[in-house]
Amino acid sequence: MMSFFLIGCWDREEINDVAFVVGTAIDKKEDQYMVSIQIPLVGEMGGQSGGGGGTTGDKTWFIDSATGETIREANERKQSALSRNINFSHRRIVVIGEDLAKDGLMPAFDILARGQQNRLTAFIVIADGLGRDVLNADAPIEQYPSEMLRELTIGATTKPIFLKTFMYHFVEEGLDAYAPVVKLVETEPGDKGEAQTNIQIDGLAILKKDKLVELLEPEKAKYVLLTMNQANLPTFKIDAPDHTGKLMIQLQEYETNLSPSINEEEVTMEINIRAKGALVENMSTFSMRNYENKKKVEQHLEEKLKTDVKQTIHHLQSLGSDPIGFGQLLRRNKVNEWMKLKGQWENVYPKIEIKVDARVHIEHEGVLSKPLENKEHDS
Repeated sequence: MMSFFLIGCWDREEINDVAFVVGTAIDKKEDQYMVSIQIPLVGEMGGQSGGGGGTTGDKTWFIDSATGETIREANERKQSALSRNINFSHRRIVVIGEDLAKDGLMPAFDILARGQQNRLTAFIVIADGLGRDVLNADAPIEQYPSEMLRELTIGATTKPIFLKTFMYHFVEEGLDAYAPVVKLVETEPGDKGEAQTNIQIDGLAILKKDKLVELLEPEKAKYVLLTMNQANLPTFKIDAPDHTGKLMIQLQEYETNLSPSINEEEVTMEINIRAKGALVENMSTFSMRNYENKKKVEQHLEEKLKTDVKQTIHHLQSLGSDPIGFGQLLRRNKVNEWMKLKGQWENVYPKIEIKVDARVHIEHEGVLSKPLENKEHDS
């Protein structure tokens, strides 16, 4: 008889009483944390997308912010201003503001990992500026900005950076964290159009321990990702061998291997790149119809890869950040040597000698075997 009273949906929660958060931005303003949440407005999903700032109308989403001395306090203040219970279990993206990233991410990740609703498969990005502003973009192509951020993050690297991946980089010995940088930009529709705010990927955020040390520009970020086997169809611009213009070559297949060697306390890292590419644009008069010309282009690209990869890694060494994981590679492959070096790794890492070897084979030149040329006709 007593079991009769235990049946039923005594703990149910109606869907109309829940506000599902699809995106969160966390910023630091002086000594206060500012948390912004984005909630889809299901009743408006059939309407025109775009907009925000806490209004409804034809907008498909709602965004608002609250501040507090802790992130939890900011969340609770936000809850007190909403008629529905905030639910984070469907969150797709977390945007970290630049100032917070510079100050240190441990407070943010404490609550992101501790809460039962928090989804560790959400993506993470670092904003160039305020995270709230990025989350509040018009993002006209998607129904709400969080979805656009998710799609951009998926395409930024071959293996997207999840919250759990990012946190793993904090605790893994010999490895520093990195994440895509997102930036607020304006569309350029021309004189008769109306500009809207949009979002773009703008390089990589490089961290040392839990603090941001630099927003790496897209060109340098490409070489970092290439070294990590994380670049998604990277494209490179080189001078044509006859100096008549530029060639654009896309690496459609590639593999990068790292081989460390240690001589006493001197570490050398050999980086070997093997790639297959395609000529995707020819803005010169240079023809690749014969083997010799094709080989010249391949050699030009190989030299560019050797030089630029080495320069980019030297820049990371000057920052003291190791997102590629040289230390992790030593720890896994040369355990005894790593045990001797790890106590002084901050002094050893900047002095690592970098050797780069690249081999590129261009398999495709496109439909055209030679560049188009204008023909002059007698009048």
